[in-house]
Amino acid sequence: MKAKIKFSFGIFLFLFMGTSCNYLNEDPITNLGVHQIFNTESGIESALLGCYVSYSSYDGYGDLTYEIQCNSIILESSVGGVIPNYSIIGSVKPEEAFLLEKVYSNYYVTLNRINDLILNAEESVVTDANKQKFIAEAKFLRATVYFDLVRTFGRVPLQLKPVRVENDAYKSRASLSDVYLQILKDLTEAEVDMPTKELQVNGRPHKWAASATKARVYLFLASMTQEHLNCCKETETLTNFKNHFVANGADANKDLWQKCYDNALKVKNSGVYELVPQYSLLWNGKSRNTKESVFELQFSQLYGVNAGQFAARTANNKYSQLNSIPENGNAYRITAGRSTFIEHWKKYGNGKYLLTKTKDATPAITSDREVGADPRINTNYVYYSNPNYLLGDPNSPQMTSMFPQANYSFGNSASKFVFIRKYQSKEMTNMRGSQNLILFRYAELLLILAEAANELDDKTTMKSCIEEILSRARNENTAVVSVGNDPRIFGKKQPVSWNYDSMSKDSLRLSIMQEREFELMGEGQELFDVRRRGIDYLKRRMDIHSKWFKRQFVKNNTIDPSMPNVWEGWGKTFVAFSNEAEYTDLEKTPEYLTKSLYLPIPAKEFRINRAMKMEDQNIGWW
Repeated sequence: MKAKIKFSFGIFLFLFMGTSCNYLNEDPITNLGVHQIFNTESGIESALLGCYVSYSSYDGYGDLTYEIQCNSIILESSVGGVIPNYSIIGSVKPEEAFLLEKVYSNYYVTLNRINDLILNAEESVVTDANKQKFIAEAKFLRATVYFDLVRTFGRVPLQLKPVRVENDAYKSRASLSDVYLQILKDLTEAEVDMPTKELQVNGRPHKWAASATKARVYLFLASMTQEHLNCCKETETLTNFKNHFVANGADANKDLWQKCYDNALKVKNSGVYELVPQYSLLWNGKSRNTKESVFELQFSQLYGVNAGQFAARTANNKYSQLNSIPENGNAYRITAGRSTFIEHWKKYGNGKYLLTKTKDATPAITSDREVGADPRINTNYVYYSNPNYLLGDPNSPQMTSMFPQANYSFGNSASKFVFIRKYQSKEMTNMRGSQNLILFRYAELLLILAEAANELDDKTTMKSCIEEILSRARNENTAVVSVGNDPRIFGKKQPVSWNYDSMSKDSLRLSIMQEREFELMGEGQELFDVRRRGIDYLKRRMDIHSKWFKRQFVKNNTIDPSMPNVWEGWGKTFVAFSNEAEYTDLEKTPEYLTKSLYLPIPAKEFRINRAMKMEDQNIGWW
């Protein structure tokens, strides 16, 4: 939090300056006092839109927040220049992580606007029914901001009133239970007073979004381990911590899974959300606020230079398949994990080798958008070649060789593969675009329900949720695999159903986590999903990464006994991949893994916030 004095009218000064968000579609209100503004519905509405502006600004989800969350800080994150290399989990230093400082500060700027709105709206003369809907939406947004904060940093200062004088800004880290209890309190109140879908402004969250987010929160509470508490120096035991959220249950962990299940099932049964017919339609740059969207931030080229920055981070910096984007050093800062792509192809590919070991007729991938593979692969990744266009000449495409070709060029930014295809839009100019950012969608709710159902031994519900997701992808496929080398998938449309009846509870749990990785790739959940289930799962994911570390097909490759069957065509190249880090035994100790469950509180917070002590930092970061 900044130690600046934040007066109420400050939000309005920012509100009507250049902005990155098309929420601001109302005429500016000028020459009005604070109380006058909050005594009109349009004034409260404008203040609420100002909260969204901050949340979706460059330091927020317009760029940096998305960049941190989408880079899992365990997979092949591509951050370059002066930004610390986030690929290795514990490499970032609190005193050097200026990107974290910006994100952390922006969260509290946003919270201050929200708190200011809530306080002033409560004193407004606007009718109770009208002002409560605005207050409820503000509380939903406050809960969402705190949920981001607590998942990223652990214990954080809990600020519920606007900062009016300097001393108001000084807050120590609250207990983890207090932060989560406040999140649930805000969401519960939002459920009551937020508008229904029919009455809410299109593109803004309605009351069912609060219910869905509660399921998300209980998912994290049920998954939490003692190491999470240790990392952020929470003094409570895990049992005592979880008992804050259940009513005197004999098994708090089971009760939390039940709460997750109940909230998710309630949303599913409401019928308010549903999957769009085609997965690819969500990312074509034209679909906005679909029936699958639970919470979506609105962006437009018309408002400010920060619009759509997150999309520009996935673009090529030499040429552009997003026509007319000039070269810039910020491109490719967000990439898909290469091990994620390999595991995805291995499970739901089309039976072809990624590459062949010999020059015989064995089928191999020949182009992007390979026929017969899980169509999500073709939507998620640029994985074979990139149809770039010379700048200023959209009619002259130049194919750039990429993973996994043998003649792939290992150089500079180009080695930061596999690239993300989601969010790439030809409508982008410079670094601005009009594609919305989906923060939560119905497919994730199904995965949450599936995970909770598995923990509660409800295999029927779990299977139903997973099949709904797989069927959507499978129905988008246009071809049955007719040639291939993998008997698991020969002659079947991808993605194939799981062998549910023969799978154990543990194996289903891991498969659901992996399905989250495939389905939600590039949507900002990577940071949380690799950490949510504690150090055992984190280590497992590091091991998968290390299995494919620096592996690439090379000419004259010899058989690698550690890569049997269809994977024996892979070799280990000695050419360094940009920003790829190997996890050695030094990074797999319990101490290191525990440290890595949360990111460090930025050092700037300890310099500015007089209530914070140096010893309050998350374990292992000083």
